[in-house]
Amino acid sequence: MVLNVVRAKLFSAVKRVVDKHDPQRLLKLGAPKDEYDPESGLVADAIMREGPVGMHGLARIFQVVFHYHFASWTHDEMADMTTYSPLVLDLWKTLPRSCRQG
Repeated sequence: MVLNVVRAKLFSAVKRVVDKHDPQRLLKLGAPKDEYDPESGLVADAIMREGPVGMHGLARIFQVVFHYHFASWTHDEMADMTTYSPLVLDLWKTLPRSCRQG
């Protein structure tokens, strides 16, 4: 039960940041408000699974999740992790201390 509450709070924090930054510009184009829910859930789950993460680890999580959900799976090139810096910085401010490394 406690884990579900923590996951729900983490998911909400991730979703707020992802929706705010709209990394694929889908919300701006009129996509449904739940467009980034799967990605936000994966990011939240990865943070919980990996334990406390640093900013670099958080950027890597965003990089991997968004690459595999929105880019071609046949291309090796991923967006640079700095692409996700604004999301990481915003999420870092609201991430529970228990999830932050450093």
